[in-house]
Amino acid sequence: MSPHQIVLNVSGGLVQDVFCCDPHVSLTVVDWDTEGYSPAEPGIAKVPLEHRFTSAWIGECEAIPLEKLIGSEVERALQAAGIRLTRRLAGRCRCINT
Repeated sequence: MSPHQIVLNVSGGLVQDVFCCDPHVSLTVVDWDTEGYSPAEPGIAKVPLEHRFTSAWIGECEAIPLEKLIGSEVERALQAAGIRLTRRLAGRCRCINT
């Protein structure tokens, strides 16, 4: 198991939360599904491709401590899939659930 576990909570095709045992982790999301967005909206970038342009939404998410998952629906989903959570302790992550 990696000492730096990241859990993304996605609902409705959007990243809702980013959980990680390292509080200094940030995640940048590039979402190519910009249907319904205005090109003037914050985070929308016009991306040059080989023979055309397209749009992408670019956003940054800060990590929420992994411990905040305990008792949540996200933790129950992970447990149902047999995935164990880790947490940061003395510079390393260790298991917090079984």
